[in-house]
Amino acid sequence: MELLRNIHQTDKVVKLQVLLISLGLLGYELISFVPAKLGLDSRVFTVPYRAFYLGVTLLCLFTLKERRRIEFNNATKVLFLFWGLYIMRLFHDTIFAADEVYRPLADYWLFAIALCFLPMIAFLFPVNSKTLHAALLYSYIFAVLVNVLGYNNNLGTTSDVDVDTRKAGNEFLNAISYGQAGANLVVLAICVFFRYKQKSKYAFLLLLPIPFGLINIGLSGSRGPFIQLMIAFLVFFFLYLKSGKGKFIVIFLMLGFIALYFSLQDSAFFDILFRRLSSTSNTNNTSDKLRYEMMHTAWNQFQDNPIFGDLIEVRKYHFYPHNLILEAMMACGLLGGICMLILYVSSLKNSFRLMLDFDINWIAMICIMQVVGGLTTGSLFGSQKLWFTMALLNNYYVHTRKRQSRLLQYRRNEFIINAQ
Repeated sequence: MELLRNIHQTDKVVKLQVLLISLGLLGYELISFVPAKLGLDSRVFTVPYRAFYLGVTLLCLFTLKERRRIEFNNATKVLFLFWGLYIMRLFHDTIFAADEVYRPLADYWLFAIALCFLPMIAFLFPVNSKTLHAALLYSYIFAVLVNVLGYNNNLGTTSDVDVDTRKAGNEFLNAISYGQAGANLVVLAICVFFRYKQKSKYAFLLLLPIPFGLINIGLSGSRGPFIQLMIAFLVFFFLYLKSGKGKFIVIFLMLGFIALYFSLQDSAFFDILFRRLSSTSNTNNTSDKLRYEMMHTAWNQFQDNPIFGDLIEVRKYHFYPHNLILEAMMACGLLGGICMLILYVSSLKNSFRLMLDFDINWIAMICIMQVVGGLTTGSLFGSQKLWFTMALLNNYYVHTRKRQSRLLQYRRNEFIINAQ
């Protein structure tokens, strides 16, 4: 009976993990609005915020009892192998190729180690249902605030919409991040609605901020966040359809029709997005041509040094190639590229497996968006959400299977004892 009680025990909310998850997903986006509102220099807030988040990470790493229960399955080993290769590349380029790297190397070390790698390890700690529930609520609140503030920055002081200009959330939240914040709000609003719909008849009120997210995606003119959101929901829709949950499909269809009607009625908000979608791969689209050139150059650098990789940057453009798998091959060689590909596949598999789990499906959807987005934008050292969601999904899936295995073993033992 003691084993059964341990398996079914009700865990408490781990506040440090709630902070780690919610701030890791939307903390910087929220804090980025503070300097302009107060008329202060950005570093007065952003630098202390990053130091605070690193402090939360270190507290998790050194104080949480969960740190002793990391499961080193194959995906976790590949994750650490890749980061070992990337850190070796950073050491090499810092010592032998510092004059060839355009971006300050201190930035690479800060973002890669302090803001990606160390927090990612903390995301590998086991996390219970109550902690995930609290993190979902805080993330939802953060997303609402970010999107309302972004909307207010762009439309709150004017009645006209400049449909020919892409909008940013603020001085520090570029158009892509602004659009991703809108997509995250849509995902979080729907997931928190499903989490509460059986507990409260007023759960539908949680869906009310969705128009802010949709408008912000339109104003940003970012194709990536829009496509990522569509793909995540297609997966969501397909898995619920496959599971035979008809009532959920009806709800999704209703939400889809409402969103479609809303976008058509307020098409001015979406004009630039629709125009950019229609111009994708057009020969006159300079943005797509530049990204293609960067990816092509990164591929050439990999071919020149396929074993050990070449450099952490695209030499010709002094930038990242906007494709994480190619960047892994360029920086870490063939083994790094294989590791990244394995991580992509395992993360998608875990997302599909956990999409019907209301505790973690919001992380699964954000992970799908990050994985898809990593094929056309982002960098290895700057994709915090990708590393965080990859790690969290992997550890949750592993510990869920372990818990189910223990419960099954207990029931088998109990059956044998009763049979005797």
